[in-house]
Amino acid sequence: MTHLRYDTSVIWFILFFIFSGCAANRIAVRPPERPVEQQLAFDYLVFQMELYQSHPDEALSRLNRILEKQTESPHLWTKRALLKAALNDLEGAKADIQKALELKPDDVDTLVLFGQIEQGLGKISEAEVIYEKAYKLRPDYEEILQLLVGVYLSQKNNTAAIALLDAWSREHPEELEPLYYLASLYQNRLKDSKKAIATYRRILRQSPNDIRALSSLAAVYLESDREKEAFQIFKTIREAAPTDLNVALKIALIYYEAKKYEEAIKTFREVLVLNPNLDRVIYYLGVILENVKQDEAAMAEFSKITPASSFFKDSRIHMAYLLQRAKKDPEAIQLLKEAIPLKPEESAFYEYLAEIYGRQNRFKEAVAILKEGLRRVENKESIHYSLGLLYDRAGKYQEGIKAMRQVLKLNPNNANAMNYIGYIYADQDLRDKLDEALILIQKALLLKPDDGFITDSLGWVYYRKGDLDQAYLYIRKAYDLSPKEPTITEHLGDIFWAKQDREKALQYFEESLEILEEKVNESTGTQKDIERVKGKIEKLKGTFSNSR
Repeated sequence: MTHLRYDTSVIWFILFFIFSGCAANRIAVRPPERPVEQQLAFDYLVFQMELYQSHPDEALSRLNRILEKQTESPHLWTKRALLKAALNDLEGAKADIQKALELKPDDVDTLVLFGQIEQGLGKISEAEVIYEKAYKLRPDYEEILQLLVGVYLSQKNNTAAIALLDAWSREHPEELEPLYYLASLYQNRLKDSKKAIATYRRILRQSPNDIRALSSLAAVYLESDREKEAFQIFKTIREAAPTDLNVALKIALIYYEAKKYEEAIKTFREVLVLNPNLDRVIYYLGVILENVKQDEAAMAEFSKITPASSFFKDSRIHMAYLLQRAKKDPEAIQLLKEAIPLKPEESAFYEYLAEIYGRQNRFKEAVAILKEGLRRVENKESIHYSLGLLYDRAGKYQEGIKAMRQVLKLNPNNANAMNYIGYIYADQDLRDKLDEALILIQKALLLKPDDGFITDSLGWVYYRKGDLDQAYLYIRKAYDLSPKEPTITEHLGDIFWAKQDREKALQYFEESLEILEEKVNESTGTQKDIERVKGKIEKLKGTFSNSR
């Protein structure tokens, strides 16, 4: 392996020559050519400076030149992989990291990076194999253990995750982290309160005053309706740290997550007595009061949060929502208009205001406020996305597609934007666009494999292509992933109608209609959907009559 090395005296001489004030006394003598290794060293130094100065494109160009001459350095291939990943070129990063591994196959850090790149590409099974190889090489490497547990859980392989955590705990009995992972797995994913409690008690045997374990144990007791035991633990914690605001806040949040709202409100108010200016606590209190329908009290708390707070945006969005809930749209609009000059960089204000205008069919004003946001907000991805949805609601699908393409320019991995474009092509039955729709939605599904709407879109493309069997497979899966969704249910009816199974088609159309009628007050577009589905039902019933 060739290592980069450089003569620091040469580099300092060059820098001195460039930046010294002797330019007026230049001697017309050509400096000697640098040896290749010195040139590489200099280029590498400049590459690092460009990275430090946040010039990634220039840094990549410099590194490309270095790699033309220095092809046997795994370190450089890894560096370029990291840089490409940062520039969102995951396929390019993968090719570079594979080159690094050809040169140094058992480098654990490189394997970890390879696994993370595969995860970023949505190739979870491949990432799992890579992490398992890294784990065999370094079973004591905690980052690999965490990544591997995460992959197992994402694959719903709970048994493998538990076995790995048990092994980690046996190998390092003094470490509490694997026990915390195990307890959380039992508590949150497997809903096995008995094993969660037993695991937290294992932690407390090693660390009897561990606040994290005590509060988590109390949370499990609350979830299991063992309130007396939970309150006893909270009492112990508060006695141990009577003035610790973080402890009190954590207890309040546990009450909140367990839906013990009255206890949460009481505890938050106790915290605010000790420190009335904690905007985070004020915000959480407002959210809880909103959840229990104490709207006036919630508004009073949210209104205390000033523009200097990081919670200002969210508090004003909640206030606008509460005003809408009270059928006070004009007040909600005015509140958002007043918030924009105070925080003009917050995209959520423009998006929510446009949403209200859109619901009122005030599309001109909605478009205007989003375009104002595009002029004033630095990160415009979400505003372009909102603009696309607004055009969709107005039936201006081509404008919607243009907006979503702007989203993809800013973020090529925005799965929802890909799905929108692909679905519109399929829904409008644009035959010359179906192949592009298929590619876009397949990529979106790689990024969000459990998304029912994207899964439905893929099925709908196959329906338009005439592949009813593939269409059914995906739309049936979407129906399971997102139950009670009228469009997905309607699509199943369309498939069965195309298959000449009129009874099942009617069953799904009627189910879709029932869901739509339940949602009639929630969405402005629902009435039009109801009329469309009713039309299908009437037409289908007519075929029954004609066949008798």
